Amino acid sequence: MHTFEMVSRVLGGTLLVSSLVVGSHARAEPAMLGPLVNPSQATGPAYPLDAVSRDIPEGPFRCPKFETKRYLGTNVRYSSPIFVHTAFADKLVIFDALVRKIAIDVYGRAPSELHHLGGTHCEVTEGRHFGEHAFGNAIDVDRFTFAPLAAGDRLPDGAPSPLAKGFTVALSWHFFSKSDVGKYHSRFLNRLALALMADKTLFRTVLGPGYGDHWNHFHLDVAPARFVSVLVSKDAAR
Repeated sequence: MHTFEMVSRVLGGTLLVSSLVVGSHARAEPAMLGPLVNPSQATGPAYPLDAVSRDIPEGPFRCPKFETKRYLGTNVRYSSPIFVHTAFADKLVIFDALVRKIAIDVYGRAPSELHHLGGTHCEVTEGRHFGEHAFGNAIDVDRFTFAPLAAGDRLPDGAPSPLAKGFTVALSWHFFSKSDVGKYHSRFLNRLALALMADKTLFRTVLGPGYGDHWNHFHLDVAPARFVSVLVSKDAAR
């Protein structure tokens, strides 16, 4: 596991959820701080995978075996089916309902498609441990597609007219965007990040821009410990 140093503070309108020092990749972020949540305890109700060891057994390497569910979205359609642990599929129903709600608030309609980078793959972390993807207990989400505004629907007050057309919102392009249109995409992504971090019963791990190689996606899982790290801005979310 990585060596980490916890820092928790607020500066201006930018909230740092977790700050880690990871070997030579550590760097100071004086202007962009993020919150820290102590990962020593799980949060929320008991979860079917809480008691499952993440250690890789000695002997021939074998990926974990578990019952998977094919999921294509309930409140927002997914770009392709995702195969995850059956318990995690229940989390995704709540997640895409949250995405839908926030999108309607910002854009006047829900995304036509949620794009993900996968759910289950035989992930191995440092120290001979299985990552949450190895159990189908995680999803990586990188962008959202919106169709043109439907007849009879209207944009929220103050929203720029180009948002009536179809567009794509990507974390890699828009999380920190400040253009007239881009700031609405940043608002959507930052509001989503804040909501995911605030709900300790949905996902216990929430990673995103500002943490390692998560600059282009949200990583969401239900690991046995709580860990949150996103360079999220309350000002951008307003």
